This record gives sequence, C-alpha cells and structure tokens, in this order.
Amino acid sequence: MIKHGATMAKEKSLKVNFILNFIRVLMLIIFPLITFPYASRVLLPSGIGKVNFAISVVSYFLLFASLGINTYGIREAAKLRNDRSQLTKLVKELFTINLFFSILAYLLLFLALWLIPHFSGYRMLLLICSIQIVAAAIGVEWLYSALEEYTYITIRSIAFQILSLILLFTFVKDSGDYVNYAMITIIASSGSYILNFINSRKYINWFEKSKLDLKKHMKPILVIFSLNLSVNIYTNLDSVMLGFIKGDVAVGLYTAAVKIIKIVGMLITSLGAVLLPRLAFYLNENRESEFDELIKKSLNFVLLLSIPAVIGLSLLSRPIILIFSGEAYLPALIPMQILAPIILLTSISNLTGMQILVPSNRERLLVISVTASAITNFVLNLFFIPKYGVIGASIATLVAEILAMSLQIYFLREYFKGKKLFGYVYQYLIAGLCMAGVVWGVIQFVQGTFLQVLISVAAGAVTYGLICLLFKNPLLVGIFKRFSKAH
Repeated sequence: MIKHGATMAKEKSLKVNFILNFIRVLMLIIFPLITFPYASRVLLPSGIGKVNFAISVVSYFLLFASLGINTYGIREAAKLRNDRSQLTKLVKELFTINLFFSILAYLLLFLALWLIPHFSGYRMLLLICSIQIVAAAIGVEWLYSALEEYTYITIRSIAFQILSLILLFTFVKDSGDYVNYAMITIIASSGSYILNFINSRKYINWFEKSKLDLKKHMKPILVIFSLNLSVNIYTNLDSVMLGFIKGDVAVGLYTAAVKIIKIVGMLITSLGAVLLPRLAFYLNENRESEFDELIKKSLNFVLLLSIPAVIGLSLLSRPIILIFSGEAYLPALIPMQILAPIILLTSISNLTGMQILVPSNRERLLVISVTASAITNFVLNLFFIPKYGVIGASIATLVAEILAMSLQIYFLREYFKGKKLFGYVYQYLIAGLCMAGVVWGVIQFVQGTFLQVLISVAAGAVTYGLICLLFKNPLLVGIFKRFSKAH
C-alpha cells in the first residue's frame, strides 16, 4: 500500500482539476450556444430532427461497442496510475475488448440498415454518425480521465471546437446542409480521439509484451454496460420513438427543449467527472473520511447551482427558446418547462450513482434503479407520445428521472443516515423562491427577450447569492473569502 504522505505528494490538485474540467465543460456549453442557434435557424426543426434522430440511433451501437469500459476503465486505471507496467497491461486488455465489440457493432448497424425500412432515408446520416464508434475505440478517453490529465483534455477539446465552429459557418448555409452539420458535429465530439491514441504513448507502452487476460474484465464491464444501456435507453429513447411515431419536426422541437437543459446540467455535473477517479482512489486506500468529506462538498455544490437553475429556466423558457432556437421552436416551450427539474434530479442521481455507488463497486444497485426508470420511460412513451407528442415524451422522461433518483437515495439510506448531507437544502429553497420573485418582476417590466434574460440572470444570481451569504452557507462563504483574499 502506498503511504499517505507519498500519495498526497503524487496526487494532482483537485482544485486545479476541477477548474480545468470546468473550463472544458464551459467550452462545451459555449460551443452549442453559438452553433445551435445558427444551425437551428438554418436547418429548421426538420433538419435538426433528422440529425438528432441519427445520433440517437447510433448511440445504441456506440454503447454496445464500448460496453462499460469508459466507467470501468477510469475506476481501474486510477488504481494503477503509479504502476506503468500494470497500467499498460490494463489499457491493452480493455482496448482489445473495445475494438472487438466495435467490429460487432458495425456488423449490427449494417444489418439494421438493411432490415429496417425507416432507416432507408437516414443511411448517409447514420453512417456518418457511426464514425463515433471507431473513434471512441481508439481514443481511450477514459485513460486521460483516470490519470487526471485535464490540462491536455481541456486544450485538445477547445482546439477541435474552434475547428468545428469554422467548418460550421463555412459549410452549413441552407436547410439542405444537414449532412454537413452531422459531419461537423461528429468532428467536434470525436475528432480529438486520434490525438489521444498518439499521445497515449507517454503513459503506456503499446509494444510491451504481456499476457492479456480479457476474461477477468468481462463481468464488471457487463454490469456497467447494463447500467449504461438503461441510462442510454431513456436518454435517447424519446428522440428515437418521436422519430418513428411523430417524425423529424417533433424530434427537432424536442431537441430544442432538451438542449439547454443538457447544457446547464453538464456544467453542474462536470464536478463528477473530476471526482470519480479521486473517489475510487480514496476507497482503494481506505481513506473513508476524505471520501465522505468530498461527497458532502459535491452535494452542496450541485444543490447550490441546480436549484436556482431549475427556477430560472422555468421562468425564462420563452425568451431562452426565442434566443436559442427562434420562433419556429416555440411549441417546445411547455416541454422545456416540464424538463427543467431534470437538472436537479440528474445532479443528485449523478452524485448518488457515479460518485458513491460506482467507486464503491455497487454498480448492481445503480443498474436496478436505472433499469426500472428505463422501463418506466419506455412504457409511458408508448402511451403518451401518440397522444401528446413532445409534451408526452417530456412527461415520461421527468417521471423516469424522479424514479431513478428516488431509488438511489433509498439504496443509500444507511450511508446518508447521520451525515446530515442535505442540511442546507432549506437555504437553497428560500433563496431560490426570493430569486424567483425578482426574475418574475424583471420579466413583467423589461421589454426585449435578450434584455429579459440578461437582467434576470444577473439580478437573480445576486439575490440568490446574497441570501445564501446571509444564511452563512459554508460553501459560498468559503468561496467569497478566497475571492476577497485574492483581491
């Protein structure tokens, strides 16, 4: 076992990791805030719907190709990051498994293109989107997360986003350019994986001779795969079922409603991506008190941000849709309001699932909760989408997320007992209600959609922050003190 002092010396700064990952996620937010308003107006709901339908379909084949390797790889590689030889062996084993299942995924995709008539009009889009399958296999993205190489990840991601932005404005000019848009979207998300493979030689020796043991990884990988399958089902099922039942326009409207929700949620849950390798490392070293303290800080962080985010998006949904997508997407107004609470639900379930259950090797409980939610989402979609369309799909997703979060909290009831992790919720709720009053007042008296959003966000954030400071919220007070000392 590594000694505590030596381990601490070798650990990267969690604050630096968080800041770097925050910058990366912030760019992932800024990028669609620039590209989607442009693309949605040029391609209209039909074009956006076609691309998002293809991406949603391919996501299932990508999921099959990667199994549970991404999550499992982060956890296991984090334990071996100080042993280059063992790390090399692990990476080669997981890479071999990933490559084999990627070939199978392509065979299944070609079979689906041949057998499913509905896919005939989407063949080019589906093939373009399938580039993600091989790119993800060679990219070993999980290795860089496990090693906490967030400087490299951040710089690389920003570079490819800038390239994609240039390509978007160059090659997407009218509603018929949705194929170009699909290709650019894939370049933005997967283009950097080639660099990953080349750069990986710094950390592992691909030519080192070692006897590969693939079998030992299959059981934990398949457990996580069943979890990822369940998550993917109710993450992408709405778009796929809307595409089959209601068509491209419905998918386009749903995409507009979901897009901003996902962007805000991504910013909040970005902390989880940084914490997973560190939490797994703490548990492996039997440092339970540090594990608990990190969980407490993480929960306070996501509650501090997600509660006002839900309130703000619910109240500002109309001007946000007008700015972000345009008048053609106003039917997405009610779906966006229905989906807004998902920011809070997924922030909590990300913590209970990915930050507690996964690092502690209790993926089975996570699989149960997510599988139950996926089945619920599928059944509700069957009943709601034919009658209520996009609104029905939104309701089904909200109910599924509530169920997933509730089950995970129930499974962890013994862990939460006595820790008072939710002790500051009342502060966030009171501050959020006061913020809601301020935002509502701004909407009533300020004209112009852009000004409404700008002033509402500024006034709402100040109101929320001041009330939390009056309550002497430890997380916000700590941030405020550090900022004051720096200046």
